[in-house]
Amino acid sequence: MNRAFVARFLIAFVTIVVVTAIIGGMLILGSPSQQRRLRLDEKRVQDINNIENFVNLYWYRHKTLPPDMTVLGKESIGIFPKDPETGLPYEYEITNASAYRLCAVFATTSSDKDHRTSDYYLPYYRNREHGLGRYCFDLTPPQPQQNDDRKR
Repeated sequence: MNRAFVARFLIAFVTIVVVTAIIGGMLILGSPSQQRRLRLDEKRVQDINNIENFVNLYWYRHKTLPPDMTVLGKESIGIFPKDPETGLPYEYEITNASAYRLCAVFATTSSDKDHRTSDYYLPYYRNREHGLGRYCFDLTPPQPQQNDDRKR
């Protein structure tokens, strides 16, 4: 065997290994564009959770739901979440005196993500199941608990 043959063989072998690793990674993790869509949807879920927390705080302070996102934005720290891709505000709609709806447009379904591979865990982070496209979450702020342990 001459050195040129061995060198060509090694180059071909390394190329095959690298290409196989890239294809295998894409099969396991998904394409870069799919990963981008998943990350954007993770951000949308985080934003929905943050808005819910803002609404709960408003409810706690005022004993009513905020009439719209503008009022809610004025009460928050001034930075209010918007869709990470479009920059548009999320939809907020009051459905009754103590219930509301938050809507976002998702690029994937929640079943597209392997939840075991979540990047982090926060105790207040709620992983919300959602469909593809426009999806709404019907929410209610926490109601005060009745104290049944009254002294008699």
